[in-house]
Amino acid sequence: VDELERLHVEYDLACENIMKDHGSIVKGKLVIGERSYSRIVLPKSLRNLDTPTKLLMDEFLRVGGVVISLGCPPEYLDGLATDEMLSWSEEYPDQWISSNRISDPELSGLLTSEKFKVSGQSGADILHHRRVLTDGQLLFLVNSDKEEYAKITVEMEGEDVVQLDLFKGNMRSFAFDKKAESLGFNVELPPVGSLLLFVSNKKIKEQTVESRDWQGEKQVLALDPMEVEPVSENVATLDYCYLTMKDHAREVLYFYDASQAIFEAHGFQKNPWVSAVQFKQQIIERDTFSAGSGFIAEFPFNLDADMAGAPLKLVVERPFLYSVYINNEFINPIEGEWWIDKSFGVFDITGKTGEGENFITLRADPMSVHCELEPVYLLGDFSLKSADHGWRVSSPEMLAYGSWKEQGYPFYSDAVDYSTSFSLQDADQPVMLRFGAWNGTVASVSLNGQNAGQIFAPPYELRLDEFLEEGTNQVTIRVYGSLKNVFGPHHRPGIPGFVT
Repeated sequence: VDELERLHVEYDLACENIMKDHGSIVKGKLVIGERSYSRIVLPKSLRNLDTPTKLLMDEFLRVGGVVISLGCPPEYLDGLATDEMLSWSEEYPDQWISSNRISDPELSGLLTSEKFKVSGQSGADILHHRRVLTDGQLLFLVNSDKEEYAKITVEMEGEDVVQLDLFKGNMRSFAFDKKAESLGFNVELPPVGSLLLFVSNKKIKEQTVESRDWQGEKQVLALDPMEVEPVSENVATLDYCYLTMKDHAREVLYFYDASQAIFEAHGFQKNPWVSAVQFKQQIIERDTFSAGSGFIAEFPFNLDADMAGAPLKLVVERPFLYSVYINNEFINPIEGEWWIDKSFGVFDITGKTGEGENFITLRADPMSVHCELEPVYLLGDFSLKSADHGWRVSSPEMLAYGSWKEQGYPFYSDAVDYSTSFSLQDADQPVMLRFGAWNGTVASVSLNGQNAGQIFAPPYELRLDEFLEEGTNQVTIRVYGSLKNVFGPHHRPGIPGFVT
């Protein structure tokens, strides 16, 4: 299948059951539903056929159909050994084509269509998907390589070609050469780039957007200095706690290990939400714990002197499962307020903290099978400084260029705005925004108050032409982080980014 994709051979995968119910031989072709086929490919690993498939192939070969076999004829029928199909290659030598690989050049004419040809491929592999409509064809092309450009030449039937812009919703004229019965065009895709084209059966009269060409000498304008502003409050992930249970002395544990210990102490072999699949209600039916069961989890955090009593919020996942305390003071969540997910309750702890070590305490009594202990989170206007163990919550500092982690935002997962202005004497000139090295997931660009588009894949650039104004232009680049920043996993060994 991978080879067929790389060679731009269009195919369908055959299901023997569907062939049995809907297959027939009509005018020398295998017809299944509304599709018809003049070629059948047998993979090298195919060793067994069902009887209805075998009978269809008998008739298909008798009326002139072509079979391309990448291995020996199947030697089993309905799971029983047979030599019935071994004679196919001898009976139909002109129609039974044996080959070791689908990329054999001698197969090219048998597998490709005169109506759609791809040639001159260089660089990375381009894959395609084509849909034939009543008024033309849709052609989607993809380069999945993360580093290498890719080029191909396409020839197909049609009268006109437009690019469908999937980000702006408009049509853009696409260059092509018209031939007598077909048209041809070249495609170049950047790493992880894609292109959607509509190849029309007639000239397209609707107005399309024309790209401005680059003319004259290119000028580079560095967007510097910039104002840098986070769009949300900073976050601190607290994922180590002191765990206390009946017959279990107080000890400091990573939250994941603490959760495991909690379930083991309450009769489970492992954390059931990680290690098991619930049959019917087997797990939740064990939620029959009595008073006096449960645990106490204390999450420590340290504040610098100037942050004592500062405006801070606390986030606890599924807070209704616990009694929640800040420095031994019982607190309730803010009604109707949540963070990231509606099950993440928010508490106001402003004025309830002091310099040095503070404790957030979760008490579960009785135990619940739903008490899968998770980290807790601090939200507020602060920066985090690395300490011998964990972090110190310090007074906020102005952000600048560079790593968020190194500027006190190691767990921040929302967006940061980078804003500046530049001047143009001629608003009709083409202008492109191009990124250097950066580490966001996606960047949203606004120019003069309008959404100009997104940057998220190589070559990390965006044309700004239609949003330009003469004189001063205001640009804001909003770079989004990732929930990996806040949720991790941060301390577990194993595959980076893998979450159980």
